[in-house]
Amino acid sequence: MDQHLEHPSVAKATDAALPVITKQEAMLDTWSLLPVAALAGGAGILHALPDAAQIPVWATTLALLLGGWGPLWQALTATPWTLALQGWQYWETRRPAPHLPYVQPGTPGARLNAAWARARAWWSAQGAEALAAPLRTAAQALAAALLLSIALGRAVILLTFLQLACAQLATLWSEGSGKPGAGWQGVGLAGLPWLLGATLQPDPISFLPALAVTLLVAFYAQPHLFAAIGPLLAGAYLLWQGQSFATGMLLLLAFPGLLAVARGVPRDEHHRLVAPWLLAMILIMGWVL
Repeated sequence: MDQHLEHPSVAKATDAALPVITKQEAMLDTWSLLPVAALAGGAGILHALPDAAQIPVWATTLALLLGGWGPLWQALTATPWTLALQGWQYWETRRPAPHLPYVQPGTPGARLNAAWARARAWWSAQGAEALAAPLRTAAQALAAALLLSIALGRAVILLTFLQLACAQLATLWSEGSGKPGAGWQGVGLAGLPWLLGATLQPDPISFLPALAVTLLVAFYAQPHLFAAIGPLLAGAYLLWQGQSFATGMLLLLAFPGLLAVARGVPRDEHHRLVAPWLLAMILIMGWVL
């Protein structure tokens, strides 16, 4: 039988947080399309269709992105871990658990048993409802990503581990808030998918285009005047590649996001508004590079 010793303030805080966590849904938005655009740009599919012999490899790579990298990134970075775990430390309800043998009261083993009993009670009451789904999604996505990466070769395996590390660092950097920073989004949603697409080309992988799209996203998604740096750097790279017309188009597409910055729109609204313009700019870069 559970021993209900939960502190009232903790219970109220955690109960109030639960609706925010449990109503999180994986929604298809424009941000989820950025990795697909980056993959297509890195693979060169926007200006040259693949040969029929390459279609199975292309399909496997796309499956890796949509079935492995995407769900893994979403599960790790978009889940408000801090909100879900805030009541665990002070949870006083206990659920009976198997005890370690030969444990005396007041010893470290006894404290470990008590902590384990509290953890079981917290998980049964609130933890499973809040975190079981993202943990299960992350585990399944990681397994799928590793299996598909093995089929695609060593370079893709390395990129998959880099994507996993990036998602974890983004989560830690945001302190588990469920809102990763724009810099991490630039790496995880644009730079690494671009490199993944580049593995499909016979030429050696060039890191400069991936760096350009990473900086484009990292700066342009910022809700302040530094957002202009991203399009300027990407435009400078296109101009260096002799793509003056594409440079003009990219800078023109950057104007709505900069206008939103000048108007001082809220951070979440700005994040939503710049997504389609980022998608268009990445497609332009993929078309000409």
